Amino acid sequence: LAQAFSFSGGRRRAPLIIEPFATMADVLTPATVGEYARTCLAAQSVAVGDLSPVHLEGQLRVREIGGGNINFAFVVEDGMGSAVFVKHAADFIKVLGPEAKLASERMKLEIGVFREFERILGATVAAKFLPRIYVTDEVRMAIVMEYLGSPYQALHQSLLDGQSDVCVAQSLGEVMGLLHSRTHCSVLEPSERERLSSAYKNWRMREIQLEYVFTKFIWKDRRSEHLHQDSDFLANVEELKAAYRGEETADLALLHGDLHAGSVMADGSTGAVKLIDTELAIFGPPGMDVGELLSSYALAFCFRLVAADGDGCDALLEAIGRCWATYSETLAGAGLAPEVAGRAGELAMGFAGCEVARTAVGLAYERSFRLADPTMKAAAELVAFRVGERCIRGRRGRGPELMQEELRLARQQFEAERAAASAGFILVADELAAPPLAGVVAIVGREQTEMPVPLPVV
Repeated sequence: LAQAFSFSGGRRRAPLIIEPFATMADVLTPATVGEYARTCLAAQSVAVGDLSPVHLEGQLRVREIGGGNINFAFVVEDGMGSAVFVKHAADFIKVLGPEAKLASERMKLEIGVFREFERILGATVAAKFLPRIYVTDEVRMAIVMEYLGSPYQALHQSLLDGQSDVCVAQSLGEVMGLLHSRTHCSVLEPSERERLSSAYKNWRMREIQLEYVFTKFIWKDRRSEHLHQDSDFLANVEELKAAYRGEETADLALLHGDLHAGSVMADGSTGAVKLIDTELAIFGPPGMDVGELLSSYALAFCFRLVAADGDGCDALLEAIGRCWATYSETLAGAGLAPEVAGRAGELAMGFAGCEVARTAVGLAYERSFRLADPTMKAAAELVAFRVGERCIRGRRGRGPELMQEELRLARQQFEAERAAASAGFILVADELAAPPLAGVVAIVGREQTEMPVPLPVV
């Protein structure tokens, strides 16, 4: 059966049962999702007495939304200025195709997380940070929710466009701090801790993250060959994996679990944010959320440094600082020990480093750098890979100030070498790096030998 609920005035109405009209095996497509949304919303409107968020008479227009790696997403519009967002979990990973099987029941966890977050935050605060949910369908594995159109924009794109608002960063620090401080294991009763630990193991999705975030960037790309025999670096990453698996049992909280900028809709004019895409939620180390989020700011910095002559980079640095300061203050205000924020910051640098490095070698798929000029793309990827590697190496005893330092260093090196180049585009040299990193430059250079403008290596 499908279960539907709506939010009204910050209150969630009681769940109700509606008859399903499709099997779980059916995959929603642009050709079918309009009628699906019409049927669900009509049933929901009749059952709870709410007006439908879109006009159901007449033709509904559908457009598919890109940017996600795992699920299908659509906007359904009524032609009169109203729209809803439909998210659908098929039984495979979208970007890898039907052969990459993944249980569609993950959508049940996402539905549960939205309800859990509302309970944790309270209705009023939840309405501030979460989209409004109209229908949840645990047969078709789909959610019909508020469409966050203008003035909201995906934060991922805003950052790449050079629109980094400190109020948005502050809002993100606040909501992370609220969720983590209210569910941190140090403040929970044993029974509640056990409940969250059991409900949010999410092992299948953790396995995907362990492979795609923490492992593939080391072993599946030639640019990281210098790491294969680096025992200190590999041990560092293994420690991060252990933390992500929840083995640091004194440092666990309920996490969004995939809180990069693609999981945030933001209104830069007001600083308002809404969190989406919670199917990777876990009871795990708070630094994971912090690191995933800050990795997006670091990646945008590398992108803007190369593609936009550094325009907007200072604002990104400021946003990193504001987000972290607000997060730390929120934890402290909730009475958590300073060590909780300290450990979160240290792990965040490692988690962020892994995310930055894997994105730099193209393993973030939809969120990888999209630059038409292959020389420029290679340069941005190399700058990002080095920043990620340094954050992993230098994380112990540090926090997000390490990321800011490494980004400033990357800019200084990049600008100095570009200024020294007599022609063409030059990759960032790294005089302080171990010799293997020079091999990364050489590999990228060899891959670009067919370019009309060569990549000089300094």
